[in-house]
Amino acid sequence: FDLIASDADLSDARKYFRGVTALREIRKGEIFSPQNLGAKRPMRGIDPSCLDVIWGMKAARDIQLDEQFDWSGVDTSR
Repeated sequence: FDLIASDADLSDARKYFRGVTALREIRKGEIFSPQNLGAKRPMRGIDPSCLDVIWGMKAARDIQLDEQFDWSGVDTSR
């Protein structure tokens, strides 16, 4: 049988899963590392499975403490 997530399951996932989060204030141009990025609940923005990709990249803008952000906050130009 097929497993299809219900609307309630998807809503709960946002509450219980984690999202990439600033562990301290990060300034534009600063390099992301395990010291300044982690994962916290609830799930917003970038999935934590991408942390290994993000570490070593630069912040595209200032990011506040505990802010969860999307890819627009990451300078992907390397």
